[in-house]
Amino acid sequence: MPYIEPAATAGKKRKRETKASTAKSSARKEDDSQARILLLETQILESRQHYNNIATLLSILKKQGDAADETDILAAVALCRVFCRLMAAGSFAESRGSLETELVITQWLKERYREYTETILGLLCGSGSEKYGSTCLTLLMRLVKEESAHLGHEGAWKPSGLFEHVVSSVLSADNDAVREEFLAKFVNEYDDIR
Repeated sequence: MPYIEPAATAGKKRKRETKASTAKSSARKEDDSQARILLLETQILESRQHYNNIATLLSILKKQGDAADETDILAAVALCRVFCRLMAAGSFAESRGSLETELVITQWLKERYREYTETILGLLCGSGSEKYGSTCLTLLMRLVKEESAHLGHEGAWKPSGLFEHVVSSVLSADNDAVREEFLAKFVNEYDDIR
């Protein structure tokens, strides 16, 4: 009968993970997710070939539902920057002489934008609003500003536009701090909002 060699790990005890090593691994995961989100954002802004990264960022944002965490908010901020730059570049505008592929891309972008705003509005008045309500409110009001500047008659001020949805979400939010911030930072500050 042939001799069987024991495995190299046989007879060795497994090391316990300490709290420090667990904290390091979680910090490394967070750094990796931040770097990944920034890479996805950069790729979107570099080329239209990477527009599918918008859907990837949306899936990161929506993975937790109403309970947002740090990674979700990073994805939300990245998407806000992406959509603001796309609006400023005219990517949401449909012109009469556009090719059919251009119209399909524009419609797809508008659908992803609608999906994004609905998700942020849900976070604003959801259970996680205590922690990230202020950030969501700031992102939404930035989008209102960009819509009014770049989308014209399709902008945020139209009936059932983004601004109306923001106001109704602020009023229905379970967080008094969000309402107070909305009044202090936006209503008391800007005449058009008042």
